[in-house]
Amino acid sequence: MGQCRGKLAAAMASMGEILSCQDSPSDREEFLIRYSREKCAKREEIDLEEGWDILQRCGIDVVTSLLLDDLTDQKPFGNKGYAALHAIGYSMCQNNATPDRSKDLYDRVNNSMEQFLRDHVRYPLLFSAAG
Repeated sequence: MGQCRGKLAAAMASMGEILSCQDSPSDREEFLIRYSREKCAKREEIDLEEGWDILQRCGIDVVTSLLLDDLTDQKPFGNKGYAALHAIGYSMCQNNATPDRSKDLYDRVNNSMEQFLRDHVRYPLLFSAAG
């Protein structure tokens, strides 16, 4: 029971960091690198939901907000941040002790991209053409 509480406390602390990972590019990159290194060093599995939440909040949501705010001249991450995002996704799919999650992850990324295109590209084009 104590071990479960310890894991829960660690997960909750990690989630607090995830929630604030959009603060600045350097904070975000530092979090991603630290998370990726810790999971690799401990050879811990990255659960689909936990890993997806990190990729969504610290990757996809960041890029989406830059695009929507027309800040395309800004880099959302440095090279190490991109590498850490890739390492997290790869680790989610490559663990020998768990089933292959690559299709689940691919589907989630695909759905996020389709949603963005539907909400922010397709509909505005349709409405501007009609008006």
